[in-house]
Amino acid sequence: MADLIDRDKLIKAIVNTECTIETYNYVISGTEAYHNGLAQRQLEILDIVSEQPTAKAERHAHWEQPSYFGEENGVFQCSNCKEEFVLISGSPKENEYNYCPNCGCRMDEVTNNDG
Repeated sequence: MADLIDRDKLIKAIVNTECTIETYNYVISGTEAYHNGLAQRQLEILDIVSEQPTAKAERHAHWEQPSYFGEENGVFQCSNCKEEFVLISGSPKENEYNYCPNCGCRMDEVTNNDG
């Protein structure tokens, strides 16, 4: 599985990194040239990062009932984060809990219990 990163945070980290490279990028605007504060290698790395494809970040899980609670208690937990939720009536599916409110997993994972 691919690692997911926050591209904006990575770009900020690269921009804020102190660079010891002597070759700096100069920007020419009209008749003036000025230093924009980033080394040429930093700019090349920023281009590489910006051109990378994005990965699908959606995760999948399913609702479980903890074995220490009976089905009539209405306690369900996310198979990913194990956070427990108590429903007044019905199941998460009947109450249209299609995503875990704690970790955001989409609750469409198929299990052996689904028949």
